[in-house]
Amino acid sequence: MQNNLGKMITEQLRNPNELDISLRMEFGPFETVHKWKRMSECYEFVGARRSKHTAVAYKDAIYVFGGDNGKSMLNDLIRFDIREKSWTKTGCMGIPPAPRYHHSAVVHRSSMFVFGGYTGDILANSNLTNKNDLFEYKFQSAQWVQWKFSGQEPVPRSAHGAAVYDDKLWIFAGYDGNARLNDMWTINLLGENRQWERIEQKGQCPPTCCNFPVAVARGKMFVFSGQSGAKITNALFQFDFETHTAGGAPARRYGHVMVAHRAHLYVFGGAADNTLPNDLHCYDLDTQIWSVIQPANDSQIPSGRLFHAGAVVGDALYIFGGTIDNNVRSGDLFRFQLSNYPRCTLHDDFGRILKSHQFCDVQILVGPDKTPILAHQAILAARSQYLRAKIKEARDELTKRIAAGEEEATEVYSYKSPPQLCVLLPEATPEAFHMVLNYIYTDRIDPTEKDEDPESPATVLLVMEVLRLALRLSIPRLRGLCARFLRANLCYGNVLQALHAAHHASLSCIKEYCLRSVL
Repeated sequence: MQNNLGKMITEQLRNPNELDISLRMEFGPFETVHKWKRMSECYEFVGARRSKHTAVAYKDAIYVFGGDNGKSMLNDLIRFDIREKSWTKTGCMGIPPAPRYHHSAVVHRSSMFVFGGYTGDILANSNLTNKNDLFEYKFQSAQWVQWKFSGQEPVPRSAHGAAVYDDKLWIFAGYDGNARLNDMWTINLLGENRQWERIEQKGQCPPTCCNFPVAVARGKMFVFSGQSGAKITNALFQFDFETHTAGGAPARRYGHVMVAHRAHLYVFGGAADNTLPNDLHCYDLDTQIWSVIQPANDSQIPSGRLFHAGAVVGDALYIFGGTIDNNVRSGDLFRFQLSNYPRCTLHDDFGRILKSHQFCDVQILVGPDKTPILAHQAILAARSQYLRAKIKEARDELTKRIAAGEEEATEVYSYKSPPQLCVLLPEATPEAFHMVLNYIYTDRIDPTEKDEDPESPATVLLVMEVLRLALRLSIPRLRGLCARFLRANLCYGNVLQALHAAHHASLSCIKEYCLRSVL
């Protein structure tokens, strides 16, 4: 193995460029993970600032097509070279699509396919119409070709979703000029049979919607939020391409971007209840959990925006353009370095070792009955100043007893051996401390683990006891999680019991919240 590795490096040293590529593939990324970086601006002589456009990735480049600059619709095709970090106009042969926005663009093999969108003269307010045409741009020959069809076709639309799977183009929902849609169509991108097929969707379909993104991962198409009138939600829907079945986060929004990368979906931007958030949300396809990614400290974070476009090249997400504050179009390009290694399993691993009771070296004697609960000194000390002090106090006491001959010093124990250290926690209840301990190890709480109803009085009172312990043990994040859970689940069926418990536990913030709810 070592000889082969040495031979490989020796061969690559002959060509510095090859060595650079190999190292990037083997050991990358060199960029700080979860870092935003502003890239070269697209100057007006290359391409206008815009929104409602599309962006796709092909090889080492981002291709941006169409959109509007606030005065007119566009149909230019501009290219950003990832390696050169520069913008250029793309030469084209053939007749390109008419200027448009709110269209869709996807890549299949060595072509980009542009479908539909809104066309016309927006300043003169004339010839405004939705389209259902399909254009193919061949990257290798720089040629535009319009497809012709036989048989039924999707109604003209804009602000729809599009995806490629199994050599087919899939079109979903959008706006036809009169109403929002939620129909689905597909067409084979290979062969000569150019016929659209309407898909009969099964299961829980998304509501009629427009201005939403789609992403494909693991044989499924994912749809998140969008403009849907009174029915707008922040639900994530998935469509199984094999069974044609749909199934059911961040705040509801529209005009945002969603991309798939490895085992995750990423959502950025959009308009969410009259705000333009600029946080990046991540959905883990394995755990089915949403999270907000904290950018690296030296990030150049893009401002909130909508009707922008995004694409993934390698392990990086690129965001271009969009409408920012006061209806201003942006010509900025931002790069976000995604993680190219498996997700962190630290909390899961700690949770498993807690449940297994392996290598425990401390007993917490909880409540007046001194119920013993096993744990690990180092983890408790790292997560709670109060428990750290209690452990130090117990260790000092044990040392004194050993010095006085009351206890015998013991050699290193196996994980089955009883721990030598005991810490008293008389002010806690076993059930509440178990939940606190689970948080200490996993950074999560699940109040509904035993009772599925989060509004049941038993669940609410348990979380209030956990909140009291979080204050006692100096664990501020746990305190915040409990307070948020209580504010979300206090109701007429439990508020009086919660008020009584908050009064006796001196939880003034919860008591005031209960009083406001009652009054």
